[in-house]
Amino acid sequence: MYEKDMVIGICDDNREDAIRIQQEVCKCLKLFGEEKTITMISEDGRKLLENCRTKMVNLIFLDLEMPECNGFELAEQIYDFNPAIKIIFVSNHENMVFDSYEYAPLWFVRKSFMERDMLKAVQKYLKTESKVQIWCKDGEKSKDIWTTTLILIFGEIQRKSFSL
Repeated sequence: MYEKDMVIGICDDNREDAIRIQQEVCKCLKLFGEEKTITMISEDGRKLLENCRTKMVNLIFLDLEMPECNGFELAEQIYDFNPAIKIIFVSNHENMVFDSYEYAPLWFVRKSFMERDMLKAVQKYLKTESKVQIWCKDGEKSKDIWTTTLILIFGEIQRKSFSL
C-alpha cells in the first residue's frame, strides 16, 4: 500500500465519462486496500499536461477521442517529460487497442466493459508498483521501499521485472 496519497489524472472530454472512470478507479483501489487517492479530472489535454508538470502524478487514464488533442498525442507529450508515468487508455473504440501499443500503455479499458476492464487495469498497475528491498553493500539492515523496476543489489543497479 502507498504510504502517501496516490495521485491519478483522468482526461476525458465527456464529463459524465470522466466521473464514471473516477468512480470505477476509486472502487477498484478500495478493493485492493488503497484508500489514499487524489484524482484530478481534466476535460482537455492542456489542463492535464499542466497538472502533470506541477504535481507528481502516478497514473493517468486517457480517453482516445478528444477534440483538441487525442489520447495518443497527449500520451506522447506526457512521455516527453515523464517517461516513467503509467498511462491507461480508456475508449469506446475497441478497434484502437492495437494502435495503442505504439504508446506502451499499461492497459486499455473499454468503456463498454468498464467495470471488468478497470479491475484488471488497476490490478496491473498495483503489481508494477511492487514492494522491494534494498540490501546495503556493507551488510546494514535492509530498508523497504516502493519502486517500479529498478533494484539496487550489492551496489549495482539491475533492471528486473517481477510480480507480487
